[in-house]
Amino acid sequence: MALKIINHQNTFKIEGEINSITVNNFDNHIKSLLKSLMNLTIDLSKVSHIDTEGKHSIRHLKQYAGLFKRRLDFILTKEQEQHLGLIV
Repeated sequence: MALKIINHQNTFKIEGEINSITVNNFDNHIKSLLKSLMNLTIDLSKVSHIDTEGKHSIRHLKQYAGLFKRRLDFILTKEQEQHLGLIV
């Protein structure tokens, strides 16, 4: 399934799956946004599946944001919070 990224009032809503096929697109897009925005909110509540590579990407993006003194927040469903653990 393709990944869709929609800007809604400076909250970027992600739809689809973050997996080995879509993770590079997701990662590159968020890094690009972090270069121009001090605060970034990513809404993952419409993401239907996050695989291991997606999980690693989210962890890496949090670290990447910290290196550039950017704030990166994620909006998750309860199931996603349990699946991702304390990485976000």
